[in-house]
Amino acid sequence: MLKINNNLAQTGLRVLFVMQLLLRGPVSKAQIMEEISKNPNLKEVTADTVTLDINTLKSAGFEIISGNKSNNYCYELKLIPIKIKFTKKEMRVLLGTKKALFQFMDFRYII
Repeated sequence: MLKINNNLAQTGLRVLFVMQLLLRGPVSKAQIMEEISKNPNLKEVTADTVTLDINTLKSAGFEIISGNKSNNYCYELKLIPIKIKFTKKEMRVLLGTKKALFQFMDFRYII
C-alpha cells in the first residue's frame, strides 16, 4: 500500500500558494500568513515557515527581494524562472482544473 506523506503535500501546496501571492504583487510576511490561514486546504503557519517557503522559491530560481523598511517589509518577486505562454482557452482550462481540484481533491493523495 502506498503511504502518503501529508506534510510533504501540504508543504508543496503552500509553496505554490505563496508563489501565487507573490505573482499578484508585493506582500508582507503577515499578509502571507493571513492568506494561508484563510485557505481551507492549508494549515496555519509560523513566520519561520513563511521564511522557509520563500527560501524554497529562491532555491528554485525565483528572485525575491526580502522585506525591509524601504519596501514596507514586503517580499517582492523580481524574476520568475518559468516562461510558459498559454492561450486564453488553455488558461480557462487550467483555472477550471484548479477550481475543481480545490473543491473535490483530498490533498493527502497528491504525491
